[in-house]
Order: sequence, then structure tokens, then C-alpha cells
Amino acid sequence: MAYTPTKQEFLVIFAATLIVISAVFATLWVSGFFQQQFSSNKETGYKNVTATDAQLACEAHTSNQFGSSLDRMVVDDHSSRYEHKSGTYKVFIKAEVGGDRKTPAANYYVSCFVAGKNGAVIDFDAFEDKEIKAEAIRKKDTNLFGWPK
Repeated sequence: MAYTPTKQEFLVIFAATLIVISAVFATLWVSGFFQQQFSSNKETGYKNVTATDAQLACEAHTSNQFGSSLDRMVVDDHSSRYEHKSGTYKVFIKAEVGGDRKTPAANYYVSCFVAGKNGAVIDFDAFEDKEIKAEAIRKKDTNLFGWPK
């Protein structure tokens, strides 16, 4: 005589299968698998960001900012670093922009911060290197030391 499973055995097997599938989905959800695979959030970029990735991102951003007038850029390897406390790469670049025969090229000092989580540029500043005449601002009714005349 052939063995036939009972209704109770089917329910036990179904419940066990349902528990196993639920545990697998819960593990994937908690580990962030679904957010990484199906999300377009900036927080879910690639995970192994290196100093080279940060440097390349900053060079590309600098090229986009200055366009075709950018002649040369040099990364300051001595000052560029990873700040562990903030989780950012700080890349410093000296850029030479727009020189021709009549006008000299302008030098810019670029500071570029890249997120260590996803490799995105989070802060970009460019400062032109130019000389200005510095002089003390004095009131007319005081002497050199600030005392009344």
C-alpha cells in the first residue's frame, strides 16, 4: 500500500518553506541588498573608493569647471589626504588657466573634497593666485599705535 501524505504534513512543509523564504528575504533586506541593487541614491555608489579614485574625480571636476581654458593641472600629493574622522578625501590641485602670448596664465589653487562612501565630489573651491597691495587701515585721528594725536 502506497503512503499518502496527510493534510497536516502538507501544512507543516508549507509553513517551514515559508519561514525559510522569509528568513532569506529578511537577511537580504537588513544587509541592504535591495537598496544597493534597485536604488538611485547617491549613498549607494561603489564601495571601494581609493585615493586614486578621488584624484580622478577631482581632475574631471576641475576640467569641467575650467573647460578648454585649462592648460595644466598638478595634484599636490604632499597635502592631499584621507580624513578618517569625516570620511572624505581632500585633494589639492594647482591649475594653470588661460594663458596666451598677450596675457599670462592665471594660477588657481583648487581644493576638492570627495566622499569616501561613494566617490562623489561633495565640495569644490578654486582660488585665484594673484597679488594685491596690502596696507594698514588707519584712522586719521590716531598715531601708528592707535593712540590719539
